[in-house]
Amino acid sequence: MVYVAKTFEKATVRLAAFAEHEREQISKRTKEALGAAKKRGVKLGSPRPLQALERARAVHIPRRPAPEVLNIMQSLEGQGRSDRAIARELNRLNIRTGRGGQWHGVTVKAALTLPQRLSFSNESETATRNPVQQPKLSELAAGAED
Repeated sequence: MVYVAKTFEKATVRLAAFAEHEREQISKRTKEALGAAKKRGVKLGSPRPLQALERARAVHIPRRPAPEVLNIMQSLEGQGRSDRAIARELNRLNIRTGRGGQWHGVTVKAALTLPQRLSFSNESETATRNPVQQPKLSELAAGAED
């Protein structure tokens, strides 16, 4: 039994030494890769909030529905129909979304609020359709500087 314990202890020591060596190798490779990235001009670290917001907006550009479809939606909304009812009507008329899909209440709501969301200057219309106020870019910039 003593022989098994000694063998196990030796194996554990060897395994720990190997793990420590591997940790050092990983650290070395990571530092080399970061150094190479710096030499290539890659900016390391977290982006500033406004830069991150600009990147996110550049990646996702919301699509507006065709003006004719938007007019239909607005007239149905003016009749007091819910977003789901408007979606059902658009689907019944075989009017598809910009990507060729069917309309849902959420997509109708997004399409109806999209013009207000894209321009921060028209806050009164945004407040009537969407109770959650969108922050202005100047407010975001002020918050980032604090």
